[in-house]
Amino acid sequence: MKTLTIDHVALSYGKERLVLSDISLVADKERITVILGPSGCGKTSLLRIAAGLIAPDSGTVMIDGRSPVPGRDTALLFQDARLLPWRTARQNLMIVLSSGRADTADTLLARVGLEGAGDLYPEELSGGMQQRLALARALATPAPLLLMDEPFASLDALAREDMQSELLRVLDAEKERRILFVTHSVDEALILADQIVLMRPAPGRVDQIVRPALGPAGSARRDHPAFADIRRDLADALHRS
Repeated sequence: MKTLTIDHVALSYGKERLVLSDISLVADKERITVILGPSGCGKTSLLRIAAGLIAPDSGTVMIDGRSPVPGRDTALLFQDARLLPWRTARQNLMIVLSSGRADTADTLLARVGLEGAGDLYPEELSGGMQQRLALARALATPAPLLLMDEPFASLDALAREDMQSELLRVLDAEKERRILFVTHSVDEALILADQIVLMRPAPGRVDQIVRPALGPAGSARRDHPAFADIRRDLADALHRS
C-alpha cells in the first residue's frame, strides 16, 4: 500500500477565515484512517486537499512522495452517490473504465454485491445500492487512495451497517487500496478505523490520534470489553470541541 503523508497543512477562505491549522498525519500501515469531528472543523476541506482538488495555503500532501493527482492517485466518494440518472448501473461504470468493457463493469458490480443489477437505472436502486454503485465506480479507477466524505450518512441504520461491512469486505479483496474516511459518528469510526484523527473546529486542527486496539475492523468490535470505554472517551472529547 502507498503511504499518505499530510504535513503541516493550513487553509484559509479569504483573509479572515482560517479553516485548517497545522494539520499533520501519516497513513502508512493503516488501511482505514477516519477523520472524526463536528460540523465546521474542515473535514471535507481536508479531504479535498488530500484529493488534489484544492491546494493548501501552506504544507504538503504526498502519496509515496509525490503530490496527488485526482483519478490517478485518488478517488472521491460523497454522501450522495452522484450517479448519472440517464445511464444504467453498468453504463455508469463503463464511462470511468479505461477499457470501457461491459464484462469488466459486471465484474465490479458483482464485487460490491450488485450482480444482476447492470441494466437498472439509479432511480430503480435503493439508497444502499446506489452507494454500492458509487463504491464500484471508485474501484473502477486505479487510484490507491479512496477518499470517502460521510458516504453512508444518508442511509438508515441497517443499510449503514451493511455498507460498513461491504466496504471492509471489498477492501480485503483490494489490498493495495487505502481509505481516508470522514464521519461525525463515533460508532462508525470505531467500527472501521485503524486510526482515528479527532479534529476540533475554529480553526480545524488535530486534537488527538487514536489507534483503537479492538481487534479486526467490523461490527464485532462492539463486543470488545474496551469498546464502551473508548467510545465514551471519544464522545466526551468530541463534545468538548
